[in-house]
Amino acid sequence: MKITTNGLIKQVIKASKVKANPTQVNELIKKLIG
Repeated sequence: MKITTNGLIKQVIKASKVKANPTQVNELIKKLIG
């Protein structure tokens, strides 16, 4: 199953009401799924 990190980042930013830094979110997701 391929997960698109961009899609996940968008969901996180949406959930955090645009308070999340996309770069930090991307790094966090990479750590979680890495």
